[in-house]
Parts: sequence; C-alpha cells; structure tokens
Amino acid sequence: MTFRHIRRLSILLISSLIPWDLSHADDSYEPTILNGVSTSLSSIPYQARLSIYKSTSSGTVAYLCGASLIDDSVAITAAHCVDSDSSETLTSVTVYYLDYTTPSSPTYTSVSIPASNVSVHSSWDGTLATSNDIAVLYDSGASFTNAKKIKIATAAEMTAMFTEFSNSYVANQDNDTNVQASGYGKDENGSSGSLARVLLAGIPSSTCRSLKASSVSADDYLCVQSPVQSVNYGICSGDSGGPLVWRNPSNASDSDYGVRLVGAASYVTTSGGLCKLNGSYYYGAYSNINYYKSFVNSAVDTLASTSGYDYESLSISYAFDSDPILSANTGTDSTTPDSDSSSNDSGSGGGGGGSLSLITLMLLTLLALRRHTRCAIAIKMQ
Repeated sequence: MTFRHIRRLSILLISSLIPWDLSHADDSYEPTILNGVSTSLSSIPYQARLSIYKSTSSGTVAYLCGASLIDDSVAITAAHCVDSDSSETLTSVTVYYLDYTTPSSPTYTSVSIPASNVSVHSSWDGTLATSNDIAVLYDSGASFTNAKKIKIATAAEMTAMFTEFSNSYVANQDNDTNVQASGYGKDENGSSGSLARVLLAGIPSSTCRSLKASSVSADDYLCVQSPVQSVNYGICSGDSGGPLVWRNPSNASDSDYGVRLVGAASYVTTSGGLCKLNGSYYYGAYSNINYYKSFVNSAVDTLASTSGYDYESLSISYAFDSDPILSANTGTDSTTPDSDSSSNDSGSGGGGGGSLSLITLMLLTLLALRRHTRCAIAIKMQ
C-alpha cells in the first residue's frame, strides 16, 4: 500500500508545436471521483474548480484542483495544489464557480487570483509526514459575494462528527455513510468532463491516527473510506483541495440543511498504482479545516490587510436551493450535470468564462514522485 498526492496531467506551453485550444485542455486529465454520482454544480454550489498556473524553465504548466467557497473573498484548497518549489513557481489561480446575482439563473463564471493573493501554510514542506496541507485563496474584488458559501464546522460540531464516526464505524465491514466528497474529471470508467459526488464512511479519530501518514499526534487529518468493502467508492486524481462535508443533524432543518465543511482533500492510499479506498487499511485523507482555524484566519488578515478575521463570525446567510448531500451512491442528479469540457478554462467573467485564442502546447504527464519517511510514494493529487 502506498500514499498518493495525485498530480494532474500538466500542460506545457512551448513554441513550434501543435496548436491547441486551452479551453479543452482539461479533457486529458486523470481520474477523480470513483463510482460517484454525476452532479450539477448548482447542487453543491460551494464547490469551486481551480485552474492553477505555474512557471517552469520550459514554460507554463497548468493543474486542476478543487476548492470550497467560505466567504465573499475567500476559498480554501490544499497546499500541494498551489505551492511552489525549486522547479515550479505559482503564477496565478483561476477560480470557476456559480454566481447567483440572478438567483433563478446562476452563471458559471471565473476570477483570476495572482500568486500574491495565495497563502500556503508556512509549515507545509511538500511531505505527508509533516501535514499542513492547506492553503487560502483571497480575491480582493470580493467576486464570491453572490456565490453560495458553506459554513465550516466548529470545534463542537467536529466533536459531534467524531462521535458519530465512532458510534457507526466497524473495521473490515460495510459501514454507514456520513460524509460526502466531490470533484471533477474522469471516473472509474475513464469518462471525463463532469462534476461528481460520492458518499463515504468517516473513520474514527483513534483509528485515523494509527493509519495516517502524518506523525502529528492530533486530528490534523480526517480519514474516510468506501462504505462498501466490495466497491471502490472514493476519490482520486483531480479531487485535491476539494470539499469533504458532513451534516450536523441538529441543524438539518436549516436553510443550509446543516451541511458543514470539514476537510480539504489531501491524499489517498493506492494498490498497484490505482487509488483505493475499499478494504482493510485503505482510505483517503482530508486536511481538517477546523484544526487549521488559526492559520485560515491569520492568512485572510494578512492577505486582506485586516485584523481580527474569524470565519465563525461572518455575517453570511447560508442557504442552498436543495440538499447538497446525496441520499445514496446510486441514481443521477435531478438537474443536468455540468460538463466543464465546454466551460473555457481561461477567461474571466461571463457564463462559462472567456476563452483564449489558439496557443501552442503539448500535453505531458508529470508524476512528480516524492518519497517520505515511511517509504511511500507521494504523487500530488491535482
């Protein structure tokens, strides 16, 4: 068994090669949600899609990740999605999301965020063992004002969630579902272009601490698993940074259905090079956002040049048009799924974003293999 951050196929911009329209570049990305339900973005409007651009000595590479909208100017994703290293330097992030300026007809639109408005946890070092896989995106134009945001679970709610996990989970057998993951890209059959979501089983804190790659003796990660031993329900390439949500049963009748953001996708276990979340010792790990509350608040203060930011004290009316959480891992969404192969991945504003003119590029597979102290191969999940 190995652990993987899964890096997406990259797009290398170079001269004198095959002309390609960047709006279709994401069609070549690797798998994401496994055995999930194809879903419209309007069903989980807190989800954002990120196109991440980094400069290299050979040109520009682009990656795909997910994020969650939590405020008019703030989104949360994974650090490994937007970090820089000796070979790549982050230049910008384009955030795609639904704008509800006209509530009856929301618009799929985008905003570009410069690298200077991205804050990666200062202790993130690119390895699984040290944790801190979380980052904050800040848009100075408050573009998400008319988007639907999601509330982050409080410490008390996290305690209730962990209790629920402990009361329902039994190792090595089928378990009840109690959390939901979502993301873009190809599924287990190789199809791509649609957003999907999947119900998973939360693993108790004590069990997660014994499984996770992190050496931190705290709940820095949340562990999830396929609820069915015989079916690989789960997450894989492209889901990085995307949301893990849980329902607070005490608030299920509220306008947001009690849905709380609890995690940002970080890594998964693999078998034979394939993402695997079903069976003994296999799982997916999410950075516990509440655990990083101080980082998120201070990052926003620094990026916005403010003081005293607290995401638990925001004046936001949390509301969704329908229940964001599936009732089962079967069937189809009641609304038309969003196919992002038609959403141009390069513009800003407008329904579906703008589009770039033809440019020259070629597609390369960058595995960016990294080893950590437990001798497992970590490949960025992007």
